[in-house]
Amino acid sequence: QPELCACCKSGTIGCGECKKKLTEKINVFLDPIRDRRANLESHPERLDEIIETGNQSARTVAKETMELVRDAIRV
Repeated sequence: QPELCACCKSGTIGCGECKKKLTEKINVFLDPIRDRRANLESHPERLDEIIETGNQSARTVAKETMELVRDAIRV
């Protein structure tokens, strides 16, 4: 924020106050992520599904990549 930066440079706001404002902004950003994590931790079966879906996607991409590599080296 330009206003906060100007206050900091002019010395009208101290480092402690600036850090407090930063902490508040970071928490606003992280709270939805924390909530989602807590939700997933309370539903391990859903987490297992997400991991398995990711594994399947990774296998598909890896298979395609290996086919390109084999074609490139003519194996």
